[in-house]
Amino acid sequence: MKMTYLFVFALLVFSGLYAKNYLKMGTKTEEQPYKVVLKKDKFEIRYYPAAIFAQVKSPAKGYRNESGNQFRKLAGFIFGGNSESIQIAMTAPVHMEKSEEGSVMHFVMPESFTMENLPKPLDPNVKISKSVPGYYAAYAFGGFAGEEKILNAEAELKALLQKEKIATKGNFKYLGYNAPYEVLNRRNEMIVAVDYSPESK
Repeated sequence: MKMTYLFVFALLVFSGLYAKNYLKMGTKTEEQPYKVVLKKDKFEIRYYPAAIFAQVKSPAKGYRNESGNQFRKLAGFIFGGNSESIQIAMTAPVHMEKSEEGSVMHFVMPESFTMENLPKPLDPNVKISKSVPGYYAAYAFGGFAGEEKILNAEAELKALLQKEKIATKGNFKYLGYNAPYEVLNRRNEMIVAVDYSPESK
């Protein structure tokens, strides 16, 4: 129960930051690009090109355990806590990943930035990385996504891929597309890298 209150508090804090710093930049949110290469009944396979991420790691083992603190650090970076003191537009989705070592939250950087021109974070906990292009399976679900709902989506995608005999690679990731104050039509996804070759399908 305590973790639920902390998470709700973090969402309220971010709502204020979002409204003050982001909405004045415009209401259209840039989304991480991908291409759907295979569509099944309950999931799809996508190709994601390389993207630049700002990320914060935590020793917490769940998707949500440290999400408020991670979000605050990443929001600080894009809202001016960087070497150029500039505001970087918020994009969607926010990536959350967990493993035995802990959890990681990622913000996707706008496509206009490169590794060379992206400002450096002032917070040493915020790290910049570039992803490797690859194929991912994606499972969509709606509503507000707490830890249990995210874990259920992970299990569902895992079962679907096992049924199709599609091998996974690396950790599953939860993707959240909505600002905390958006109540209707919330978009959530669970993705995982897969061993996939379009030529063989």
